[in-house]
Amino acid sequence: MGWLKGFKYRRSHILSSPKIPLVDCPIKLILHYGSGIDCGCEAYLNYKCKPDFSDIVVTAEDGVTILYPKKDNCLVGEKVDGSHIEIFIKVPYIPVKPKKTVIYVYFGKN
Repeated sequence: MGWLKGFKYRRSHILSSPKIPLVDCPIKLILHYGSGIDCGCEAYLNYKCKPDFSDIVVTAEDGVTILYPKKDNCLVGEKVDGSHIEIFIKVPYIPVKPKKTVIYVYFGKN
């Protein structure tokens, strides 16, 4: 699996498996600047990203196919610098159980 160059950090985020396969499925992801316990669609970046979230990149399971930011593939909802950003990302394919779908959040760009 690849790693995007220039980023210090990457965290995996497991998506729930649906009852039927989903294609181009929009998912909601809330990224918090501070620390906390990841739960559901929320992930905490432990103060290691830029406070304005300008160094955030989300990739598909291969670790290199960019899902966010990509104009035709995502939408930014609420964004509060130094607190959180809410993004909606279209994931190309989410299979049924037992396979898990993982996306990666990169941050801390040099």
